Amino acid sequence: MSKHDAARLRSRVKKQGVLNKVLVIAVAAVILMILGGYKLNKDILVLEKFQSNSFINGIDVSNLDAKQTKAKLTKIWNKRQIRIVQDRKTIGVIKNFGLTYDIDDQIDEALNPGFVKKLGRTVSKKYRKYDVKMNAKPSEAFHSQFEKLSVVKNGKGKTKTRNAYVDLKDTNFQVIKEVFGDNLDSTKLEKAILKSIACGDREFKYVPGKYFSVPTIRSNSPEIKDKIEYANKYLTTEITITGAGKKYKLKPIDLDRMISVNNEKITVNKRAVEKFVDKKYDFFSTIGATRRLNLVGGSVTVTGGNYGYDMDKKKQVKSLMKALATGENQKLKAEYEQKGWGFTKENDIGNTYVEVSIGSQYVWMVKEGRTIVSTPVVTGNIAQGNGTPYGTFSLLYKTSPATLEGENNDGSKYKTKVNYWMPFFAGCGFHDAPWRKSFGGGIYLKNGSHGCINMPPSKALALYGSIEAGMPIIVHG
Repeated sequence: MSKHDAARLRSRVKKQGVLNKVLVIAVAAVILMILGGYKLNKDILVLEKFQSNSFINGIDVSNLDAKQTKAKLTKIWNKRQIRIVQDRKTIGVIKNFGLTYDIDDQIDEALNPGFVKKLGRTVSKKYRKYDVKMNAKPSEAFHSQFEKLSVVKNGKGKTKTRNAYVDLKDTNFQVIKEVFGDNLDSTKLEKAILKSIACGDREFKYVPGKYFSVPTIRSNSPEIKDKIEYANKYLTTEITITGAGKKYKLKPIDLDRMISVNNEKITVNKRAVEKFVDKKYDFFSTIGATRRLNLVGGSVTVTGGNYGYDMDKKKQVKSLMKALATGENQKLKAEYEQKGWGFTKENDIGNTYVEVSIGSQYVWMVKEGRTIVSTPVVTGNIAQGNGTPYGTFSLLYKTSPATLEGENNDGSKYKTKVNYWMPFFAGCGFHDAPWRKSFGGGIYLKNGSHGCINMPPSKALALYGSIEAGMPIIVHG
């Protein structure tokens, strides 16, 4: 190697060494800058409290931590008031809001934003002003004042907004159009006022039409089309219930309330069926009913008593649930705990009964429309408060002979033997009274029975021979 080449090689090695040193210094400098920046960001710019001259929504929060800041903002904001204005006139004021504000995340963001913003606020005070939206939900204090606003109290309007719906009263399934009313959507208005408060407004402009309730389901909505398809498939089932001379055919709306369908499988809502049966109890039951009857003694109106048809609700629910689950047409009989003796188109009495006229002091027994027993009687003593009860009753049983036991008005006990005893209510019944020499007239007013119906022995025998347990006993004035 020549001297010239050797010199060139030494020069190159020397330059490379210098470059390596520069590279090491540069890398070290970068590392120091990163570490320095991290330390600066962590130890100087990550704050637990706001710096001096810090303001949120114009409120001084200097040297306050996040919790203290929220408490101060909440206290000041809740002392504010907002005027409700319509056509430039104040129509209401809400103050002392008592609201709870959802602002934690916004305060944290203001306290510790990105690095550049942190650096800016450290250098200059003008970067220490923050805006926070005071989001809140209604409080009791706020809502109470809101409800007292005249626009809310008078917000029912003349026409109520209504969604379109499918009429289920019959199987025509007519679509009833939606109605655009002028009633207030108070929830919408309350949210709008809260939003205005959140933005720091001191005035809220109320425009009536903007807050009217609007239909959410229109005639051409998919929900209407789906309902019609569902109704035609599942709400045309014919289920009828008959009992006590009456008949009820379930309407589509009845079916709709009691069933639901998922994957074409019918589920029956037991509670809805129970409600339906409760509502139909009076239709199919006649216990204690007011009856207008044309009897031997004349046309009368009778209320009360223990006679009649008494629907068995539990059995009826079970029967109806079973029928509904099939999805098929069904003819059901009303289930009864107690049945009446018979019925006609006019009433549930039928044409066999015993009639007692207190005013006439007379008894008639009618069998299959023909009077077979008629006699004057003596009923309960009115003067002593032992009057025979009015109403329609069922004969409980009959027995012969019998001993009647009870208590006189003075507290003394009595025992009376009779040959024929036919009770119908609370110790009251028909029986022979051989100790009486006369019947009918006004005897019962002062010298009547303890409540029973005293009969001549021969007539009591005749009645005893024809009457049966369950027969209706009609007692009227």
